[in-house]
Amino acid sequence: VRAALTGEQLPGVGVYGTGSAGFVLVPVSRGIAGRVLDGAAAAGGVPIEVPRGRAVRIGTPLLSLAVRGGRGGSVLLVGTVTPPVLERAVVELSGART
Repeated sequence: VRAALTGEQLPGVGVYGTGSAGFVLVPVSRGIAGRVLDGAAAAGGVPIEVPRGRAVRIGTPLLSLAVRGGRGGSVLLVGTVTPPVLERAVVELSGART
């Protein structure tokens, strides 16, 4: 279930899921994605295989994060779902942009 925020709230941000089983997708610049990718990788993040660009996921007991950077759009996904859920979302988004 996607509840898009519109107008001045947070343009381009998507909210997926409900309650404690959800995540947000935030479009970011390639520069921001690059910094998050480098930081996540340095912190032990797991690389995600995507058709183009780079992607990494990382998780804690309370929060998971995945980031994809490169041509076709850079995104940051953060939520209370497990890291593999965000990984699947990043892979699907990457496939949709090829």
